[in-house]
Amino acid sequence: MIARLKSQIETILQDVKRETQTLADAEAQLTRLAEEEAEIRASISDDEQAAEAEAAAELEAALAALSASEAAYDAANRAAAEYQARKQALDNTLAQNAQRREKLLAEQ
Repeated sequence: MIARLKSQIETILQDVKRETQTLADAEAQLTRLAEEEAEIRASISDDEQAAEAEAAAELEAALAALSASEAAYDAANRAAAEYQARKQALDNTLAQNAQRREKLLAEQ
């Protein structure tokens, strides 16, 4: 009977040793998974930072293009106003010349 109890105790000790090893393996696997998760999160963070930097650069380029477009629009408006003023001055000069010609023809 003592031999049987010793055998059972040895079996239990082997089971405990095996379960302890299984727990240690599981803990090691959890540690590896936690490290992998941390790496993935860091990678995602890096990707987000890169995307934010790219978006900021695109926004800056868009603002520069908008500013250039506004400057070109203002320059076009000034040129159009200048053209209208010159056209009006030319029309006035032509009208005055026509009146002078008519006056000169009438005097002849």
